[in-house]
Amino acid sequence: KKYDLSNMTPEEVQIFKKNHEIEINKNNIKDIDKLEQKWDESLDYKKTKSEALKDITDPEFIWCKEKVYDIYNNLKNREWLSFKAFLTSYVAFSNAKKEKKIPKDDVFTVLDFSKPNNEERLFVIDLNMSDVVIKSKAWHGKNSWSKYAESFSNENWTNKSSVGLFITPNKSEKNSKGTWTGLRLQWLEKWINDNAASRWLFLHPASVTWSLGCITIPDKSLTKKLVSKLVWWYPIYIYTDKKKYLSSSKLLNWNTI
Repeated sequence: KKYDLSNMTPEEVQIFKKNHEIEINKNNIKDIDKLEQKWDESLDYKKTKSEALKDITDPEFIWCKEKVYDIYNNLKNREWLSFKAFLTSYVAFSNAKKEKKIPKDDVFTVLDFSKPNNEERLFVIDLNMSDVVIKSKAWHGKNSWSKYAESFSNENWTNKSSVGLFITPNKSEKNSKGTWTGLRLQWLEKWINDNAASRWLFLHPASVTWSLGCITIPDKSLTKKLVSKLVWWYPIYIYTDKKKYLSSSKLLNWNTI
């Protein structure tokens, strides 16, 4: 018998499964293509953000959602970090770990570009401590629009932000004028952000509310803390709710989580 669990919270699903003795077995999923299509549709904001994750009725997605929700729900200081951004970034992060693209798995960073630039939207998450250890505002590329980042690019000279999963280098760098120290981002997703090197994408401090494509932080002292924390091969995930990216990223295969 099939049950519609789409309008339940993760906690309600757990209670429902317990009461109905439902065993969700990942190996029983047959039609992967349809499930992946529904995954893409669930990430397309047809409803309010709070309702978006409830569009999926497949038990397999709910299994994944519950597993990641437990991690999210146990995070300390997770105010302003949306579950949707965390879920998507965690799926990409976990798959990159399995593909051995990421050597370290205790800390990862989420930059949520679905949030406006006047809110905290960069979150450094320590999974061992179950804590959001750093929060910050962060600016996006000036041609990605103004308050919200609406348009992204992997091409040179666009002055737009890129999205997807990046990794930090093993050392920090100063800019040519020596006015700041930052981290030069390295790409992890082919065709999505693989021009990061030629675009000279950095995480660095800035006094203006836009960048030429870099991740810029308005607080210089906080940037120093970020650089110190994230140097040496740590993942940074730049999240967007735009379907064009979400449907093209090979790391967003929730079926492998």
